[in-house]
Formats: sequence, C-alpha cells, structure tokens
Amino acid sequence: MPRVNAPAFQENYFPTRLAVPASDVVGRRDYIRNLVFDLSSGENVVVVGPRRVGKSSVVNRAVSDLEKAGKTKVLTVNFGSVVAGDQFVQVVTDQLAPVVGVQPGWFAKLKSAGASQRTTSLMGKLGPLGQAGVALVEEASVGRRVAGALGLVTEFALLKGSPRVVVVLDEFQDSAAVDPKFESLVRGEADRAKGRVSFAFLGSAPTMMRQAFSDRRRPLYRAGQSRPMPDAEVAEWAEYLESKFAAARIRCRGRTLDALLEGSAPHAQNTMATAYHLYRMCCLNGITDPGLEEVRDAVAVAAESLADIFVGEWDRFDAGERTVLGQVARRLDVYEHVSLDHRQRNARQRALKRLTEDGVLLHGQGRGRYEFREPMFDRFVQDRLGGSR
Repeated sequence: MPRVNAPAFQENYFPTRLAVPASDVVGRRDYIRNLVFDLSSGENVVVVGPRRVGKSSVVNRAVSDLEKAGKTKVLTVNFGSVVAGDQFVQVVTDQLAPVVGVQPGWFAKLKSAGASQRTTSLMGKLGPLGQAGVALVEEASVGRRVAGALGLVTEFALLKGSPRVVVVLDEFQDSAAVDPKFESLVRGEADRAKGRVSFAFLGSAPTMMRQAFSDRRRPLYRAGQSRPMPDAEVAEWAEYLESKFAAARIRCRGRTLDALLEGSAPHAQNTMATAYHLYRMCCLNGITDPGLEEVRDAVAVAAESLADIFVGEWDRFDAGERTVLGQVARRLDVYEHVSLDHRQRNARQRALKRLTEDGVLLHGQGRGRYEFREPMFDRFVQDRLGGSR
C-alpha cells in the first residue's frame, strides 16, 4: 500500500515525446488565440520553428479549441511519418470517414474490390461525394490519387451544411516525398476552396519554409501568413511546473525550481524532459522535497537522453556553422580572436545568418554576441569542443 505522503504516480505525467496533450501546453496563450482566429477566418498560416519547441503541440491545442467550438473539421498529416502518396491518401480519407458516414479504411478496401462493387458501394455511402470518391479509388496514378484526396477535402468543405475544414500539414518541408508537385496541388485546392478550407503549414526547417512561401517562382508564394513559433516564457514554465509537481505531492519551488529552469527553460523538450526525470527520481525514491542535487542529476540525465538528437543536429552543420557555434559556446564575439579576410568574413556572416534564421541561435547582448536557443544543446557543444562557460 503506497505511503500517504509519497509522490503520486500517474502515467505520462510529464510527456516528453511527440505532441503533448492540450493540458500540458505551456504558455503562448496569445499566440494560440491568434491562430484560432486566423484559421477560423479562412486564413492559411505558416508556423515555423526548430524541432522540439512545441509547434505540433501548440497548433494541436489551437485546432482542438476550434473543433470544440463546433463547425470545424480538422485533418492532420505529418510528413515526418507520411512519406508516400498512398499513405497520404489513406490518412486523409480515414480522417474524413466519420464525417461522411463511412468506416476508416474505405479507400484501401474499395480499391481492392471490383469496379462494379466500388461504384455501387461508394455512390451509395458517400452520397454527394460519391463521384469524387469513385474517381479517387479508380485513379491509376499515385500522383492523381494524392490530388484526388486533396480534392475530396475541398468537395466536402463546399457541400452545403458542411463544417469548415482546417488541414494541418506538419513537417511541410518534407511534403515533396509524397508528391513532387504537392505545393502546386495544395495551392490549387486552397484557391478552389474559397476560404472554406484553411491550411496550417508547420515546418522545422525555417530557411526552406521561407523559400517556399516567399519565392515568387514557387506555387505557394504569399499563400500563408507567417507565424514564427515563440518559446513559452520562463515565468509560465515556473507556474506550470510548480503546480504540476504540487499535484503529485512533490515540493518543487524556490531555489529548486530556479535550478531546474536555469538548466532547461524555456526550451519545451529540454524543460519537459528535465521535469520528467526529476519526477521519476522522486517517485522511485519516495522523495517529496527534492533539493539542488536531485535537480542537477535530473538535468544531467535529461541531457543524456537527448544526446543522440544533439549528435544528429551537430552532424548536419557545415564547418562554418560549427565554427560559429564554437565561438558562441565559449561566450565569445563571433568575430573575436580571429583574423578574417573579406571572403572568410562573408562566409562567417552567411553561417551566422543561417543559424539565426533556423532558430539555433538568438541575438544576445551587444554586437556580435549570440546565445543558444536550447540550453542543453549549448552544453552539448561546449562538451563537444572542450569549452567551458
């Protein structure tokens, strides 16, 4: 029988993987409110930020609020996991299934059935969408099936009495894997839907996303309003963590809470991972009043749990970007202690521009001073290069 004063265990209490439940989305209330307004007004939005800062969680919270308010159907596709045309079609048609009165899996099932059975079944079950459904199932080309799935969403949204539709396209910079012409297909349907379908384009490669929506030669030029993803404020994390730990009968406040935040905040996954490991330590050892030593251990374990991610991120940087990161990790002006000719200085400026645009670095205090957006990646780079604070 558990002790009365022991920490209260609950599964998934500090979620650290994928999108978190709406109740665990920290701060950014004004941002969420603006997203809800934009999407309910028929606008398309472009949500950009590095991986693991909470884009999916925040947008999911916004569209969840839209669905609860009624008159909106939300479809979500993540191109991090949907990497083929028919996968995309399956995901879209399965999410449409409940609102058009058919069972999920209808596309795959009818695609394998005979032509006459397909026509009879679809025309009867899909009602006014029957013709579009038949065309989708009988299309031989994968590319045209992808186009047909997008078209089916538009057809549904344009039906009299149908709810508006919001389509969330996560990791959008990878959408070409589904169809090389995906941007053109989306633009065509967005124009045809006449505001009845709104798109939320989420991307973790800011440079690629900016090019997709700001290059006049690209199909999605000016097709969405840019909404860069902010971090939650440290004070918002403090409020969330103190309340969350207290509900689990764990005292995390004052210097203990400050130490946790200093080691991880305001980065979403850094902070949630640290909270999770401190919570695990408390539950396993019956600790209800953790001290600075326990917090330091939790920060170290959280950083270790993210090490493989950091290695992957480090490997994608070129030599110039690593040089800049090394200067920042050592708390140096990015041009300090080096003699650069004109060509080298331009290369350094280009590397710095990429790192700031991609959200890896933020402007610090003073010219040439920058800081890492992610505290734990900062320490990873220091360790990697043998630097120190």
